[in-house]
Amino acid sequence: MSTISDTSDSTSDDYQKFLNFDHKMLVRLGAMANLPGMSSRDKPRSKEDAEMMEALGITALNDVRDNIEDLRQERMSDLDPNKGKWLYNDWVEGMFARIVGLRAILLEDAGKEMSRDSVAQQLVATTEGSGQDLDDAEGETLIQQADFAISFGKTMAVTLNQETMEVSVQPTLDLLEAEHKFAEERTRELFGDEIEVFRCIYGNHVPELRKQLDETGRLEIEEFPLTSYTHDLDSATYFCDEHMGRNYPSNKRMVFSRTIKAEEVMASWYSNPALLSGFPEQKEVVISSKEGKFTINKDSLIG
Repeated sequence: MSTISDTSDSTSDDYQKFLNFDHKMLVRLGAMANLPGMSSRDKPRSKEDAEMMEALGITALNDVRDNIEDLRQERMSDLDPNKGKWLYNDWVEGMFARIVGLRAILLEDAGKEMSRDSVAQQLVATTEGSGQDLDDAEGETLIQQADFAISFGKTMAVTLNQETMEVSVQPTLDLLEAEHKFAEERTRELFGDEIEVFRCIYGNHVPELRKQLDETGRLEIEEFPLTSYTHDLDSATYFCDEHMGRNYPSNKRMVFSRTIKAEEVMASWYSNPALLSGFPEQKEVVISSKEGKFTINKDSLIG
């Protein structure tokens, strides 16, 4: 289990703010009072208590956000840190084409190509809901939507140089790398060289993944660059409940853990304040596995 490093080079106040910004503090925001695993003593007993706890939570959240802002201004002076916030604001808002576009340009920069089938599969996971299989017509529509998302998303990643009137994705790539560099630096300061993260995956493809894991003891999973995780287990579980419902078949969902290296963290709630603006309780960590795939074993499976 990852913990904040005792050897952190951060100031004492900075260290304590992050140390204290734990799951119980997030309950005070009010939005997560029914989160699985929280005891009744952590929940407000009255409207007055709820209002007081929410105020305390907002204050704590703002303290952490301000602390991150100060660090970004100090350490990212060679690049406007606000641009990185705007970039990940689109992430928080769930702008699918924008997210796909960022992933596509990262893959192309590495000499690879975005798979439209993989994008379509992700669309299935976000639209199937009831877990029913799609017919051929629906599948073809998803492929067309995937093609559009890739094309439009890459266009959104292009910027125009006002002086030369040239268009390029390089400024966006530079911005992503600046966020990556700062996120890696903060991860090492707060957690050391590694951090344990959690993720929930769901959909009709999950039973086959579970079967393979049960039969072989190992499972290799491909993933996009810029994939969302959390380093809070309860948040990963809640994500499944929120998106698919508590009655969604258990064999079609899977929560697992991974230990990743600091250099795999592309952005995080503790490095980019945009990731605290939408759903701070998710404590999101955006990662990119260098190989584009990873392996888990039975011990990694949590639920």
